[in-house]
Amino acid sequence: MYIKKWTENSLKRAVANSTSTRQVLKKLGLVEAGGNYNQIKKYIKKLNLDTKHFRGKAWNKGMKLIG
Repeated sequence: MYIKKWTENSLKRAVANSTSTRQVLKKLGLVEAGGNYNQIKKYIKKLNLDTKHFRGKAWNKGMKLIG
């Protein structure tokens, strides 16, 4: 059985004070892995939390496409 390491209130605080799902995971002390991303995104949607302030995927910021 899966036991959550975070509460609804800690998720709400993390989302309000983050600019990405990755930051939310870090603030909740979760490993930045696919399953955790999916789980957190599911709860963010379920709780209807505002993510308009999220900046999107920054992993490729400044990269140039080759080809």
